[in-house]
Amino acid sequence: MLSETAIILAAARDAPIIAAMSREYIEQGLGWRWTTQRVLAAIRDPERNVAVIRGGGTVIAFGIMSYAEDYAHLELLAVLPTKRRQGLASAIVVWLERAAR
Repeated sequence: MLSETAIILAAARDAPIIAAMSREYIEQGLGWRWTTQRVLAAIRDPERNVAVIRGGGTVIAFGIMSYAEDYAHLELLAVLPTKRRQGLASAIVVWLERAAR
């Protein structure tokens, strides 16, 4: 599994790639809801964390989790197909869960 030090909070510049990954790998064949503007709003929302793993200068995996007083909700999670089966998604989920505590 990847070291958690490689997982960081997303920056505004990550919003377009996160939105594109959502459209291609999560929302494929559905209406596109996680647009760049919506992802940017999530990045700026104090009740959400948008975590990313970068590789080669770009986002290769991300997760978005919202937090409430008694629960957390994983809203989106994606990994580039060429980077799957390496534990990246699991590492992001663990990171986001720890942030909830």
